[in-house]
Amino acid sequence: MEKTIIHAEQISKSYQIAEREITVLQDISFEIEEGSMVALLGPSGSGKTTLLNILGLITEPTTGNLRLSEYDIAGKKLDRNKLRRSLIGYIFQQFHLLPQFNALQNVCLPLVPERQSNVEVRAAELLERVGLDHRLTHLPSELSGGEQQRVAIARALIGRPKILLCDEPTGNLDTGTRDSILELLSKLKEEGLSIIIATHDVEVANRCNYTLVIRDGHLIREDKD
Repeated sequence: MEKTIIHAEQISKSYQIAEREITVLQDISFEIEEGSMVALLGPSGSGKTTLLNILGLITEPTTGNLRLSEYDIAGKKLDRNKLRRSLIGYIFQQFHLLPQFNALQNVCLPLVPERQSNVEVRAAELLERVGLDHRLTHLPSELSGGEQQRVAIARALIGRPKILLCDEPTGNLDTGTRDSILELLSKLKEEGLSIIIATHDVEVANRCNYTLVIRDGHLIREDKD
């Protein structure tokens, strides 16, 4: 029996700007099974990033219920930073590597508040996993776009997350590099990681188990195999 890793029920998000209320997401409901790779497909401005940020515990929904793994989230008083570090990995389109730190140091950064031992050993192992064991001491400015994204993937995995959120992870990459990153994500999925990829690229969506289509803040279709 498949286990549900994400359960979202009637998630809405609004912002108050002056006297006007802007609704970004409205009544979004879906479930994602553990070990799935799911595409969140939609054009720019459709609400993909806002939804990812809610799933990533960066933003709170205005209304609705959210369950991640065994945790009820919405409206609960939880240590969101600690839960995020232990449960969620996040990959950004712009990489967001700190320029003053080398690849190894960037991968270690999420666990600095935890003061865990052997963090550098695990970071080096992850960089080897993504094919960058020869780039440990290189700064982001010395790496290609594809290499920077691989460092970002290693950083997202350092906390052994159950859920990996990817916000346009191939948007700044050429086709060949995009395909190699998608192949890596597919291998992680096969190992049991649950992955959501926000994208506007239909070819990326075709690599996933199924697709959630979002437009103007509404979930308008769910395509499953």
